[in-house]
Amino acid sequence: IFFLVEGEEFMTDRQNCDTFNTLRLHFPSYYKTLLEFTVSQLKFIDKYRAYGDLNEAEKRSALDKIRRVAEMHTALVMLKKHAASFKDVNVLTVLKHSKLFVTGFLRHELPWLDKAFEESGAAVVHVLEVVKRGVLFLQEVCASNTRNAALVKQAPQYTRCVEALTLRIHQLLIVNNADEGFYVQESSKQKLQQQSKRGKSKTA
Repeated sequence: IFFLVEGEEFMTDRQNCDTFNTLRLHFPSYYKTLLEFTVSQLKFIDKYRAYGDLNEAEKRSALDKIRRVAEMHTALVMLKKHAASFKDVNVLTVLKHSKLFVTGFLRHELPWLDKAFEESGAAVVHVLEVVKRGVLFLQEVCASNTRNAALVKQAPQYTRCVEALTLRIHQLLIVNNADEGFYVQESSKQKLQQQSKRGKSKTA
């Protein structure tokens, strides 16, 4: 269903023909189910043994699944951008599930990606860039829809969630000397610097 929804034929014909009649009529339900699926898949990494105990094939398999889940979620989020006329792509539904995704990604995936970076840095950065693309788009949506009262109410919570993710990603990249070229909000950089100073003062 995901590849069908994302595909060009569905995108161009959905409103104008009966080729995908069932999917067209129940699109909001299908769309929500796909978003929920991406969120639920984040916990799979907890079933793996410690990173150091995995063989090369297991490491590649785990990282590949993280990539695929991230790409699927971001593609669903970006569908709102590429299909602006699809009024049944409810932005509040997207925002709610993106928040859940970001929270789950922070909790489950990032600790594992920390350990994987030394061996698979380029692949890890790709995953981070994919996730970043979706959350930045939703931040733009929140900023440009100031007349939507429900969205305005939810936006601050989402922004805090994204700031936590951005800060955590920046920490990962700094530790691995790989932060060049990766956009990080200035406010997140300042928070990271403040945390670093506090840590140094405690150890002094």
